[in-house]
Amino acid sequence: MLHRIEPPNDNEMDASHLLSDDKPKRTAPPLCTLTVGPAQQLRATLGDYPPGHKLRGFSVEINPDPEPEGAIVTQITNLKVKGKYRLVLHVANYGIKTVTATAREL
Repeated sequence: MLHRIEPPNDNEMDASHLLSDDKPKRTAPPLCTLTVGPAQQLRATLGDYPPGHKLRGFSVEINPDPEPEGAIVTQITNLKVKGKYRLVLHVANYGIKTVTATAREL
């Protein structure tokens, strides 16, 4: 389930279509790992890309399983930065235990 974590602005647009439940086909190194406590929201950059760059997407593995189910919300935003676009992963934990979110490119 996707919810807006932060309000949009003129330099930001949603890019959550890049999130996938697919597992990376190869053992891709993590782009980022976030440890997110209960009632906490964190973000990390997934990289800067030139216009027209084709991405297959990103997988985000959450460990351990959140409680309650569905308590973790992930979102990717696309920020315009100096002629490139910067993808930022947002992770919000509405659950009762700390989780680790690990992002990999597909």
